[in-house]
Amino acid sequence: MCHIHIGYDIDGVWNKETMNVIITRAFDLFVVIPSCLIYVDQRRFENYGGLGQYRDTSYGLECRSLGGYFANPKYTSWIFDQVNKAIEFINNEENFYKLNYMAKPNVTFKDNKFIFDSSVYDKLNIVFDEQLIITKKAIYV
Repeated sequence: MCHIHIGYDIDGVWNKETMNVIITRAFDLFVVIPSCLIYVDQRRFENYGGLGQYRDTSYGLECRSLGGYFANPKYTSWIFDQVNKAIEFINNEENFYKLNYMAKPNVTFKDNKFIFDSSVYDKLNIVFDEQLIITKKAIYV
């Protein structure tokens, strides 16, 4: 598996449950949805690895949506960069509030293809194309 562990300290008005939900929503937008355009196991996604999947830990949370396919070292730097983008995004108070009140993005599968409603990116002023996996030779979409 390629589960990502994120630790943090709580200082402020938000409790751990709220923080974990917000972090997971940002993780979905910056990591999970773009990764599904490269590879997604529909059965795993629908039963275990879908949007919003996390596990509470003593230090924060474990984001569980990425499967073993992304444990490949060629994706490590992209995952790291995207997690950092997600954290930077929620460090902005306005973005934090938007994610707090945002519904889970609508995703479906049609003819074994991952389909999602990209309007959520527009509503949050996130450029979707900037979240895609880029290697030295190609952009994967």
